[in-house]
Amino acid sequence: MIEHGNVQSTVKPDELVVDENSVWVASDIKEVTEEEFEGFEYHLVQYTKDEYIIRTEEQRKLDKMENDLAIVELAETLMGGAF
Repeated sequence: MIEHGNVQSTVKPDELVVDENSVWVASDIKEVTEEEFEGFEYHLVQYTKDEYIIRTEEQRKLDKMENDLAIVELAETLMGGAF
């Protein structure tokens, strides 16, 4: 993973771009109008394809765990804390 930090461009970036070797993720995209620059500013991270796949899978697992926990908490609330 390479953190490119905040970058500027005159063209609005796509949030996700896949090329031959990398996956590029642009986030926090903001339109910028300054005295000497008019365009977009955003945070850019470059992943290898393998890194991106692993990151996505880890995030999916985390999201599932959070959803499962929310379901348990809801069930406990509905059952009056019977679990």
